[in-house]
Amino acid sequence: MEGTLRRQRPTVAQRVPAFSYSECKSEIPSMRLLLIEDNEEFARLLIKGLSAVGFLVDLAKDACDATAALAKDQYAALLLDIDLHGENGMTFLRSLRADKKTLPVLILTARGGIMERSAGLRAGANGYLVKPFALDELVTRLETLFGEPQGFRRAAQPLA
Repeated sequence: MEGTLRRQRPTVAQRVPAFSYSECKSEIPSMRLLLIEDNEEFARLLIKGLSAVGFLVDLAKDACDATAALAKDQYAALLLDIDLHGENGMTFLRSLRADKKTLPVLILTARGGIMERSAGLRAGANGYLVKPFALDELVTRLETLFGEPQGFRRAAQPLA
């Protein structure tokens, strides 16, 4: 159609909404997450968004860094990209489960095919989220993994 505008897809920065939790942030128990992601810009934006809603987030850029972080600290959950440099994220997940680690794992990846999603869940992931996604959806999925934290009252915010 002539004269119609084509809607542009928002950038990653535009998809990370600015939340205001000043009223209840002090009541939110901090949950420590390990983000295993090799895309530095995406990781930075995700950490910023998750920190704004009360999560503590550590970054591992590959499976080797993640293994070291898991040996050193305790985490409430892992956010795992499949396409990592070096060891593949799926291989890392399988080895984690083979070691009887029951830590919740949420896969964050651009691979959205049904075969990839099924493989990730069968490998032991507790959830699968396809990039790009809204921060609110990620937070909601994390809430379902843990149950909603006491005092965690989020105001409805439109997402860009």
